[in-house]
Amino acid sequence: MKNIFKLIWILVPIFFFSQKKDTNWYAFYNQDSTKIGFKDVDGNIKQPAKFEPFMTEQIFKKVIAVSEDLSSGMRQTYYLNKDGKIFGKDSIYIFDFEYASESDGKIKFKDYKSDRVGFFNVDGKVVIPAIYDDAGDFHNGIAVIYKNGKRWCYDNETTNSKNCEHYGWKGGKSFVINSQNRELFQIADRTDFSYSINYTNFKINEKVDKDVYTSYKGSDGNIYSFYSPEKDFEKWFNIKFLPDIKKNNTVLPEYFYDLISSDDNDNQQNTRWKNHKKEEYLKNKQQKIDEIFRKLLSGEYKKNISWENSMNYSYFPENELPKEDLRNNTIISFLPRKANDFSAINSFQFTKIGNQFYITSAP
Repeated sequence: MKNIFKLIWILVPIFFFSQKKDTNWYAFYNQDSTKIGFKDVDGNIKQPAKFEPFMTEQIFKKVIAVSEDLSSGMRQTYYLNKDGKIFGKDSIYIFDFEYASESDGKIKFKDYKSDRVGFFNVDGKVVIPAIYDDAGDFHNGIAVIYKNGKRWCYDNETTNSKNCEHYGWKGGKSFVINSQNRELFQIADRTDFSYSINYTNFKINEKVDKDVYTSYKGSDGNIYSFYSPEKDFEKWFNIKFLPDIKKNNTVLPEYFYDLISSDDNDNQQNTRWKNHKKEEYLKNKQQKIDEIFRKLLSGEYKKNISWENSMNYSYFPENELPKEDLRNNTIISFLPRKANDFSAINSFQFTKIGNQFYITSAP
């Protein structure tokens, strides 16, 4: 009996500690929905509703960029951590109307005097100095940085202009660094810094499919292999999907997800997305779908694919989400259309579930 009680006391702490509590805070609005604050998962208010909702993230992990109206009538933007510490008032990183997000315990900041980017930790300490033109976020201990470039203003096509709304960089080099600010390897060709490669999804020193992964040898001796959703899709599409269409002269039902999201309004200016059960959708649209892919096979249509890397989502309305939330899966936008046609009338989305892509959104 004593041994049984000992076993129980050993297992109890293991059980409780294995149930990891959600430590994130979540946004809530004030009564007139003009300000947001943050509550923990139990509903306790951790920060009162005093922040501007515009550009503020809805989930407070460890540190967050917020904007607050002061009693003086001025607005103050700063980084805030969960201990209430305020920092980075004059160095908030913002690009294309979005503030930086914390990832891997770091958040980007910008030194506006030098026009360079670095990283704070969650306590506001500079852990990567502001020496880079620009940088991606840290994920699993590494980040892509860009340096030695010239600022390019897309608005008026001039260089080194700080007074433009949309800008980028030209002529520089991309590197991957680790948390100690050590350069691991250069992305040799600037074109390799491709949005088709997922620099947050990688394997170290593993045997990978070279058709799907892009590999680099780091200065630390490790081999870093990065997943390319577009290459993955292309391989599956050409080896599995297209041959089945040629063989059966139709897109088989097995390639459609249980719910198909479709715009039921032909007016492109007034979309009306709705979910349809697969059987219902195919009953009404199978002939149309087959015709689109026949035109692709004949060469009348060309395909344009892109990985939804900036915001992986499907068009499922929030109140009609499928049992499995697919929004964080690999999602490919697929547009079969004539050359020089830039319309999205034949817009598909393929979502990877397990080892196969499924059509989750279709015309």
